[in-house]
Amino acid sequence: GFVVTSRQDLYERMLLFCHLNRGGIAEEFTDPDFKEMASTNLGLKFRTHPWATAAAMVLFDSLEYRNEKKLEYVMKIYDALEGVMGIDPVKIIPKSKPAGFYGGLHMLYHPDELGGLPVDRLLEALRAEGLDMSHRGYGLTHRLRLFAKGFDIYGDGGPLTGDYPGYPEGSLPISEEVHNRILGMPAFIEEPEGYSDQVIEGLHKVTENYEALL
Repeated sequence: GFVVTSRQDLYERMLLFCHLNRGGIAEEFTDPDFKEMASTNLGLKFRTHPWATAAAMVLFDSLEYRNEKKLEYVMKIYDALEGVMGIDPVKIIPKSKPAGFYGGLHMLYHPDELGGLPVDRLLEALRAEGLDMSHRGYGLTHRLRLFAKGFDIYGDGGPLTGDYPGYPEGSLPISEEVHNRILGMPAFIEEPEGYSDQVIEGLHKVTENYEALL
C-alpha cells in the first residue's frame, strides 16, 4: 500500500520510521530531532517496490557466481596481506564461507607496526598509488543519536527515555578505538586485468617505505 498526506509532520514521522539510509533524507526533515537522527533514523527500511523485487529475483540466478568471483578476488588480496606490514585482513572463522561482501572487503590497520603513521596519512599514500582505499564500515551503532541520547519514539515517554543513560563518547573504548583503524576496498566480480596485482604492489610500496611518510 501507500500513504498520501498534506501534513509535513506526518510525512516526516513516516520517513523517520521506515526510510533507513534514504539519500538526502536529512534535508527533508524540518524537525531538528529528526534531522539529528538521519540517515539511520529508527533503523527500519520499508521502501521495497515491485521493480526492485523483480530485479532481485532475477539476480538470484547469478548470486552464487557473483559471490564465488568476489570471494576469489578477496582471498587473493587477503592472502597477499600476510606479507604486508601493519595491515591485517579480517579473520575468516574456520568452517565459515564469506558471501555477500556488503561494503567490500575489510582489513585492520596497526599503526604501531608502521612507526605510528596516522591512518589518514596511510590512506592518502595508498590512494596516491591508485588504490581505492578508505575508512570502511558504518558509524558506531552505540553512537547513533537513537542510542547515544535516547529518543521518545511514541511521544508518550516510551523506550529509550526517562532514566535511559545513553552511550556518551568513550562508553565502549575498545570498539571506538578499533573503528578508527578499519580500512576497506571494493570487492570485484570481474576485476580489471591486473588490478589486484597493482593493489598488492601498492600495499607493499607504501608500507615498506612508511618512514618517508612520517
